[in-house]
Amino acid sequence: GHSKMILDKLTTGRLVVVDKDPEALQVAMELAAQDPRVTVINSCFGDIGQKLEELGLIGKLNGIFVDIGVSSPQLDNPERGFSFMHDGPLDMRMSRQGQSAQDWLNSAPEQEIARVIRRYGEESFAKRIAQSIIKQREDAPLTRTKFLADLVSDCIPVKVKVKQKKHPATKTFQAIRIHVNQELAVLQDFLQAAPNWLAPTGRLAVLSFHSLEDRAVKSHFQDLTTLDIPRNIPIRDTEVGAPFAWVLKKAVADSSELNINPRARSAKLRVIEKQNKGMLNANATQAFVA
Repeated sequence: GHSKMILDKLTTGRLVVVDKDPEALQVAMELAAQDPRVTVINSCFGDIGQKLEELGLIGKLNGIFVDIGVSSPQLDNPERGFSFMHDGPLDMRMSRQGQSAQDWLNSAPEQEIARVIRRYGEESFAKRIAQSIIKQREDAPLTRTKFLADLVSDCIPVKVKVKQKKHPATKTFQAIRIHVNQELAVLQDFLQAAPNWLAPTGRLAVLSFHSLEDRAVKSHFQDLTTLDIPRNIPIRDTEVGAPFAWVLKKAVADSSELNINPRARSAKLRVIEKQNKGMLNANATQAFVA
C-alpha cells in the first residue's frame, strides 16, 4: 500500500522495494511487472547497503521509508503463526528461515523466556508466563498459537484483564516475534547505516508500532538533529548545523483513521531530512526505498 502511494507521487524517479517475506516479495514482483520504475530487493531492510551500492544508489536516495514490524497479511494468515486471534502453527518467522517460535519456546531456559517477554513485551507477568510455558512443555510441546494465547491469558489476573483494552496475550506474542526475527537489532543496524544512503535534502521516515522501536528511532533521530560543537573551536557560521533536521517529530493516527484501520492505534511516524551542505549532488537521481 505504501509503495503504491509513493509510485503515484513519483515523476521521473524510481522506487526500490525491500522485503524478506516471501509473500510480500511475490506482491512486489507483480508490482514490478506492471511498473518498470520498481526494483525489488529480497533482503532484510537493515542489510541492503550492499544491494544499494550495486545499484549505484549510495548517497543518492531522495527518500527512505520503513514500515517496521508485522504486516496485516502476515497477521491475517493463521499459517504464519503471528496472531493470537486465529489458531495456527507457532512460527512467527518473517522469512521462513531460522528458528521458529515453536523451536525457541520448547528449548529455551525459563530465565531466557522470562527475559524476552519482559524486555520486548514489557509484560509485568513475564516470570509467571515463563514458568507456565516450562511446566506445559514438560507434558507436551507447544505447537499452536491459540494454545499459547490461552496459556498466557490464564497467567494474567482477572482484574488486570478487565482493565486492559488489548488481548492478554498481545505483549507476549509481540515479544516472541521480536526475538525470533531479531527486529530491534536489525533496526539499530538500519538506523546506523541509512543516513549514508541519502542524498542531500533526502528524507528518512520510520513508521513503528512498538514503544521500544519508537524509542530507538526517536533517540537516534535526536542525535542526528542535534549539533554538538566542541568548545573553543573556531567555526564559521556557514559551517554550523546538525547533519539532519526534523521534518515531523511524531504523527499518530486520528480517530477517523482508527475507525477504518484500528491496527494503526499504536503507529508512530517520525521523519528527518538530511541537510544540504552546499549544492545538491549533481549525480543524485530521484530514488526512493520502501
